Order: sequence, then structure tokens, then C-alpha cells
Amino acid sequence: MIVLLILTIKPKLLGFLLTKDLCINTKVGKDIAHYLLEFLPFTQGLEQLINTTNLILQKDLISKQEKAKLWK
Repeated sequence: MIVLLILTIKPKLLGFLLTKDLCINTKVGKDIAHYLLEFLPFTQGLEQLINTTNLILQKDLISKQEKAKLWK
């Protein structure tokens, strides 16, 4: 149910959730990070791209393999 809710929320609002420790330290935080990672190629604006990348790179929200893919 939470995943369905995530998919209906705008990516900018999801990014806001990843600024909160309560969200980051849960499975929901990882789900949001993975969703934003998939959405990253469609991000408009350099500032939004940088901010989203910073958010998904914090802690262990995405795997090392996914982090490596960001730079290819």
C-alpha cells in the first residue's frame, strides 16, 4: 500500500521526505530512493538533478552497484 502511495506522489515531494531521518532510516526511505533513482533521467533542471542525486546517495539508501551506475 505504501508503494502505491509513493507512486502517486510527485518526485519533488518524495525528495522532501528523504530530508527527514524518520523516513531515511526505514524501508520506505529505500523505496523512495529507488523510485527517485529510476526517475532521475527524466528530472528537469540541473539544480533538481543535483538535489535528487544528493538525497539518494545518503546513507545506504541505494546499493553500491546502483551508485556506480550513476556515474556511467
